[in-house]
Amino acid sequence: MDVTLILFLHGEENAIGGMEEHGLAMAKWVNKKGIKNAIVHTLFDENGRVIFHVNGQQRLSLRELKSQIDATILFHNSGHLIEHFKELKAAFPNAIQVYRTGGNEVLQASLQANIEQHGLRQKFWVNSINESVDILVTNSAFTERRYRDLGISPRIFLRAVGGTSKPIPSTRKTNPNIGLNLFCAARFVAYKNHFKLIDLVKDLIQNGLNVKLRLAGDGPLFEQVKDYVSEHGLDRNIQFLGAITPDQVSTIISDSDVYVQMSIDEERLVQGGSYIHTEGMGRSILAAIGSGTWIIAGNAGAIPEIVHGTRGVIVDPNHVEEARIALFDWINVGCPKPSPTNEYCWDNYFQKYNTFLGDQK
Repeated sequence: MDVTLILFLHGEENAIGGMEEHGLAMAKWVNKKGIKNAIVHTLFDENGRVIFHVNGQQRLSLRELKSQIDATILFHNSGHLIEHFKELKAAFPNAIQVYRTGGNEVLQASLQANIEQHGLRQKFWVNSINESVDILVTNSAFTERRYRDLGISPRIFLRAVGGTSKPIPSTRKTNPNIGLNLFCAARFVAYKNHFKLIDLVKDLIQNGLNVKLRLAGDGPLFEQVKDYVSEHGLDRNIQFLGAITPDQVSTIISDSDVYVQMSIDEERLVQGGSYIHTEGMGRSILAAIGSGTWIIAGNAGAIPEIVHGTRGVIVDPNHVEEARIALFDWINVGCPKPSPTNEYCWDNYFQKYNTFLGDQK
């Protein structure tokens, strides 16, 4: 089988998350462009060996994969095959190998191999990328600085910021005298800082605002956050929507007065060390920018690169007073909203990939 592109995907096909959204959107985009491709989902067997599921049918080893498919571009939707990048480069010596990073995985540096020291695992990732990746698709200047500091060569960086459903322009008439609808779409994990977001809602109510907050997402802290809401008597003010699709997120954002996300830089302990897990980009925030919904966002990771000017305000995510003051300031000047934009939607995002895809069919 001769194809232009092998798209290596990881994770459940119907899962909701940044990695999965990108993979699904890219598969649709290359098909729309008429680029011959093979979609390869990868899993590991009980012995840690990688199995390639080609176009949802064949189960191939690496040896079988290279004997049955010829490609000019190998595209990795994440770094889960980092231990096989060199093998794949050797198996397809004439192909360009591209790796799209979410911004945290190289710092985390997880491996199938049991290497106890975190620093050695990071070194493995850095060496593998420098030696076998031709293009590293990054999502922000922040991510690039972190990766340069680790020792990754900046000559391979290709920055592509974005990746959202087509935005639905906000038409909501904001009236603080009636009440404000707030919205946040984020997994219930520590660095998304939901507990402080709940504290903000309580603080706003205590200061005379009628606010409702809708929360979309799931995750390990979901039940704890729900309990926290009940403990503070906020069940009537805060609604949990569960895991919803990106299109549903866009619809709710367009019907919200403010998008608010109090993300933090979180130190995560891993075997043999720790790293800072944070926002490499902020996909839901980009969706809010696209719709023209005003934003309150925590000062974490790359968020200040996208939230600026009329788009919204950056605040200290650990101090709800700062967010409350910013919201009242916005109310006092008439609740101005930024203009909607298609800048970050998938079609515009993937135009950056023409750097290596060009007009290939």
